[in-house]
Amino acid sequence: MKWTSFFTDYNIPYYIYKLKKEDAIVLNNLNLKNQSIIIIYGSIYATKIFRNKKTLPLAILKTGNIFHIKHLKHKNLFYYKLIAIEETYILSFEIDKLKNKKKITHNFLFHIINSYNNTIQKYEVMSEIINQKYTKKRLIQLILLLCLEFGIFKDKKVCIPLKMSQKNLSQMISINKNNINQIIKFLNKDTKIYYSKQKKFLINDVFQININKC
Repeated sequence: MKWTSFFTDYNIPYYIYKLKKEDAIVLNNLNLKNQSIIIIYGSIYATKIFRNKKTLPLAILKTGNIFHIKHLKHKNLFYYKLIAIEETYILSFEIDKLKNKKKITHNFLFHIINSYNNTIQKYEVMSEIINQKYTKKRLIQLILLLCLEFGIFKDKKVCIPLKMSQKNLSQMISINKNNINQIIKFLNKDTKIYYSKQKKFLINDVFQININKC
């Protein structure tokens, strides 16, 4: 859907930002109220960072997903950080601006609701990964998620075309970088999952991946 056309047609203020790979945008309640961000192209991963520096991974979002910041009373306990996985364009707007528009089409409202629902599903998937007790299985589940979201399939092989540094992986699932390196060495040696020098994942036979045996 052409989001920019809608906002222009209904005279709703919006801003578009370009993020290069690994660029980050920090969002908090001090200067934002009911702000929504639409990923109009590309992909990001969202994290919640608390005052004690503890980081909570939230979701991996891509084109069409919406990230929303509610106005909360406790303004300074945490902030959000959105990090670009690839070159990404985001559109920022205030959801409250839609309330005053009487002639908004049902088609647009459907797309807004659908985008929010898709984003909620992304939160739920990441929550399941983070709740995985064993870090090795946590990383494997993340890789399989990336395959579903971005993978290029050819017969039984799957290639994830995006470069994923150990730092990226560490932030996405809250595992320290040293553990990430150890798990990657294990995967390269003992499984069908390979991590190349170009920092890309390849699975030679996705149907033989059994997370319970890793």
